[in-house]
Amino acid sequence: DTDFSYSPFKNIRADFHVNENLELKYNYSEAQRYYLLSQNSENLISSPYIYDAFHNPYIGLNGESFSLESIYTLNGNSDISIFYGYEKYYEDLEPNIDKKRGSSSIKGIKINLASNEKNKFSFFFGRMEEKGSFLGSTTSGAFRLKDSTKTDIFGSSFQTHLNESTKLFLTSFYGNTKVDPHPESLFSDFETINSFSWSIGLLHDKFLSHNASIGVIVHQPIRAESGSFSLEIPLYADYLGNIYSYNQKYELEPNGREINYELFYEKDLGTYKMRFTSLFIKDGGHLAYHELEKIFAVEIKGNF
Repeated sequence: DTDFSYSPFKNIRADFHVNENLELKYNYSEAQRYYLLSQNSENLISSPYIYDAFHNPYIGLNGESFSLESIYTLNGNSDISIFYGYEKYYEDLEPNIDKKRGSSSIKGIKINLASNEKNKFSFFFGRMEEKGSFLGSTTSGAFRLKDSTKTDIFGSSFQTHLNESTKLFLTSFYGNTKVDPHPESLFSDFETINSFSWSIGLLHDKFLSHNASIGVIVHQPIRAESGSFSLEIPLYADYLGNIYSYNQKYELEPNGREINYELFYEKDLGTYKMRFTSLFIKDGGHLAYHELEKIFAVEIKGNF
């Protein structure tokens, strides 16, 4: 894979089974990975690494990431895992070379439960700490922050069989972010930022034939539901060179709400799989003036 700059994309994943109850997972990603929403729907609860409609959207916000997860199986129906992720980025606009590097980390715990073969539940509790950024938005210079920005993250996933061929997936993540601007920053009076993301998916197997499936997914990416800050705006200067300013309050809730709609059809032909996907993005970037985006894709996977 390549990124938008056409440079090589690097990703390393490794699984280690220490014993029958303990598993370790390591992941390195040069950049956050984006797939079409349903790319990994068959593994909704098992992997916290890949960003798609059903995984933790707060992981990978700051670029290059290293993560480690230890999973301990309690019994056949439940397991618990401890997750640690470290991410780093470079601030191109920062003039001080020693301050160009920024970082963030996530520490969390995840609990997976299965009431029976048809119902699975997952709960995630974690904290993200960012240096020089908040929710992936980097700041520096006159807009620098004082201390690490802290975000408490709560997530849940649910999977159930409506019948032998149909599965329902529900996922939601909520973040509570506290930002502390530097005393000399133009930022001030940051209110707590509440952000939210959710997904609903429906997958139907044996559609028209035993080796074909069809699915539909509705997904809202992370959106700031509330929060605000004040910005010190220079107004005028007197003949002595004194600058007078006033504080302007800005709401962080965007004027739109991005909703992604995906419909896909996949058929397993033995040595290879063929998939047809249509994706519609309303209010891209949570901006109300964005026109409806339409993406159509054909994917073929094969074994050699």
